[in-house]
Amino acid sequence: MKIYLAQHGLALNKALDPLRPLSPEGIEQSSLMAEWLRQQKILIRNICHSGKLRAEQTADIFSRTLKTEDCKAISGLDPTDDPAIIADNLLEDTLYVGHLPHLARLTDHLIGCRRKSPVVVFRNSAVICLTRSNESGFQIDWFQKPILQ
Repeated sequence: MKIYLAQHGLALNKALDPLRPLSPEGIEQSSLMAEWLRQQKILIRNICHSGKLRAEQTADIFSRTLKTEDCKAISGLDPTDDPAIIADNLLEDTLYVGHLPHLARLTDHLIGCRRKSPVVVFRNSAVICLTRSNESGFQIDWFQKPILQ
C-alpha cells in the first residue's frame, strides 16, 4: 500500500488575505511538483485535502495535472488534528494535502517514530511517499521537494 502526503503550496500572508490563497510562487511550486509526479508516472487515484483554501488550491493543481478520479475535502487534515484520526482511514494510492505541524506528526505516527523533533521537514508543495509492506507500519519510500526554475 502506498500513500502520499503533501504540504500545501506557499500561501499569501494572513495580513494580505485572511483566507490565505496560494501565492504566485505557491501556484508555481505546486504545478512543478504535480508535473514531476506525472512525469514519474506516480499512480495517484484520489486526492484528499483539509478544505482550507490553500490546501484545496494545491489539491486542484495536482488533480488537474494527474487526472485523478476524485479530489475532495475530508476531516482530520487540519494543522492541529490528531494524526490517529486520518491514520486509521487511509486509502491506497491517495494523496493527502494538508498543513504543518499535522503532516510531520502524521508521518511520525505512521512510521512509528516517537522522537521530539519530526523525522521529515516538510516544505511547501513537497510530497512524501509512504509504503506499508505489512501490518507493522509504514516506511518512507521517497521525499521530493519542488525545484523552482
